[in-house]
Amino acid sequence: MRFLLFFLTFWLVPAQALELQAMGTYRRLNNDIYLAAVYSDLSDSQQWLTAEQPLALEIRVLAERISPRRFYRLWNEGLAINLSEAEMNARLEDISRFSNLLKEDLLEGDRVLITNESGPCRVEINDVEVLVIDDGSFVRLLLTAWIGKFPQSPGFREDLLRMNPAARQALETRWEAQQVKPGRTSAIAGWQKRDAGHTPELQTVTVVAEEQAIKTVAVAQNVVSDVPKLSQPAPALPPVPRQAAAVTVAAAEEVQVEKALPEVTDKVVEVPQQLRDKEAQEQAQEKAQMIARQQAEMQYYRALLRQANNQVEYPDQALRKRLEGTVRVSVLLNREGELLVADTSESSTLSLLDRAALRAAKKAAPYPPVPPLMEGENFEFDIPFRFVLARN
Repeated sequence: MRFLLFFLTFWLVPAQALELQAMGTYRRLNNDIYLAAVYSDLSDSQQWLTAEQPLALEIRVLAERISPRRFYRLWNEGLAINLSEAEMNARLEDISRFSNLLKEDLLEGDRVLITNESGPCRVEINDVEVLVIDDGSFVRLLLTAWIGKFPQSPGFREDLLRMNPAARQALETRWEAQQVKPGRTSAIAGWQKRDAGHTPELQTVTVVAEEQAIKTVAVAQNVVSDVPKLSQPAPALPPVPRQAAAVTVAAAEEVQVEKALPEVTDKVVEVPQQLRDKEAQEQAQEKAQMIARQQAEMQYYRALLRQANNQVEYPDQALRKRLEGTVRVSVLLNREGELLVADTSESSTLSLLDRAALRAAKKAAPYPPVPPLMEGENFEFDIPFRFVLARN
């Protein structure tokens, strides 16, 4: 009887798992970045974004490495252009927590699982839980970056939604061949331990309001422009109390005094309330800074998209032949918004449209200065140009 019970339990477990519905390869500049899979009990891809059913997304890294900045960009740009203003503002904190979750690079063979099978949205890297977001619908929000109107890659979206059986079988073979490298699970677990003792640096954050609103202009006759409206500037953060510097010094002095005392092996020492308050204040400040930076970058990206799309012209020959397609142009800017490099990151396979998109990205320069909250000297963005004939 025990053997029979064990057999039934073992046999039923796979039936409870979500079914693999779609697979695809995300590529950039002809390089494979990662394999992706969508798991759901629903075969209709339209329902993945709307139905309140369990959903899981999985990534297996193919690139040598994916840096925290690249991970951030992949999701930030995809969500900024696919979400409405209301959706973006309502989920800004969750988006910030997710897109900033990497502490170090992802390496080839690493696996990222995002699932709401147990209710909340849980994120695991190499089977180590790294993030929990209470609202399980966040998984569906992330999926819009893959299969929304402006996906990370049109080719990637097509793979996920319409891959033929032969290509799917080949991809499944490649999927199974990807193995987590030795030591990577413990490395990810080390992120959690490191964070447990991390005390973020306290600093004042100033949010500079936009000087003027971005004016929306129709792109061109017979061209559809669907770039979401720019949301309001990020709200100002609460100022850091003047006592903060004094608290930091006092805390440092207190630690020095404790080190000078004889060691006590059998006594539990409580953390002073002052230190606990300081740590809570620092964590709140760091969280507020992260959210403000996320919003500033999403706003800036949306403004950049609108400025570039306002310069696009649908080629006459393409109009006559009724040619449509999506082109992605990668631009590199300095802090002043000056264009350093522009190149096609994903082709429409139609040279007429590719040239028109590249021409528009260059003509739109210079772009707005980069907000002070965005750190760095040079900034790379992908601008999608969607050439679609107006439907009467």
